[in-house]
Amino acid sequence: MDYNRDGSHMTQDTGDSAKGKLNEAGRAIKNTAEKVADKAVELKDKAKEKIQDGVDKIKGN
Repeated sequence: MDYNRDGSHMTQDTGDSAKGKLNEAGRAIKNTAEKVADKAVELKDKAKEKIQDGVDKIKGN
């Protein structure tokens, strides 16, 4: 049995597994950031609408 070769394969497998998990984590972070950005735009639009409604009420429209 070639322990050096087997150890090298185990190290490679562990490295590949770690890369896969990091890629998954990166995608999850990216998706979360996109959702946060979408929600921020939504809240900004709602706030803008409420402000405009207030302006319209003040103006008597």
